[in-house]
Amino acid sequence: MEYFQKNFLTAEGRLNRWKYFKLLLILSLIELVAVVILFMIFSDEFWNLTSVGETLTNIIAIAALLPTYFLDVRRLHDFNQDDTLAKISAALSFYFIFFIENPENFIFMSALDRVVCLATFVLAMYILFKPGTRGENQYGADPLGS
Repeated sequence: MEYFQKNFLTAEGRLNRWKYFKLLLILSLIELVAVVILFMIFSDEFWNLTSVGETLTNIIAIAALLPTYFLDVRRLHDFNQDDTLAKISAALSFYFIFFIENPENFIFMSALDRVVCLATFVLAMYILFKPGTRGENQYGADPLGS
């Protein structure tokens, strides 16, 4: 539990690209395993989720938003930015979870849903790939020790 709190539930300090990627991957794998289990328990013979399964899947997605937000904040701190983009990313993810009907059908989405999907993707790529500030910044020491 201490590992989870130290790595996923704090907005203090900085997070370099590689560690951010690894922690995001761990979080995604945990979420994937939970969703697969829900599909095994709460789906019909055609792999359609029941309403209980959909509700539980949404709860898992919402629960993953908080640690993802903290990871994003620490990653943004690495290139000397505040948490504004992390809040935008969380809001876009929230919209994606609750308001996009068929995320697998990009062609048939509304224009707003397409914009949300593309903005989420671009923002995620920016947070993942932008190099951090060399040396110390207002959020702490360089996580790479340079």
